[in-house]
Amino acid sequence: WGKGGGGGKGANPPSVKLHVGNLPPDIQRDALEAVFSTYGPLTDVHIMSKGGGTPAAAFVCYTNEQDAGKAKAAMDQGYEIRPGQGNINVQYARARGDKGGGRYQPY
Repeated sequence: WGKGGGGGKGANPPSVKLHVGNLPPDIQRDALEAVFSTYGPLTDVHIMSKGGGTPAAAFVCYTNEQDAGKAKAAMDQGYEIRPGQGNINVQYARARGDKGGGRYQPY
């Protein structure tokens, strides 16, 4: 696939870990596993929920980048965990040490 192109503002490099946002607040691990294991074997699913009706987020980890890429590509087409609640957002997760996202951060 080469360097450059693809992605855009805020795009993170491919990895085995995906960040999944805009999930229903009461999402269950087995529901995410059912959806994401379609694209390859998972090594971990970690759900983060603030409660109070606020959308949840999760990290989904695959055994290899190719499977993570297949899942991301499929979800980029639009996928609703629950119809009517909007598409989930799937991006490659930032590296652990990367604080990322600063508005004034140089390229």
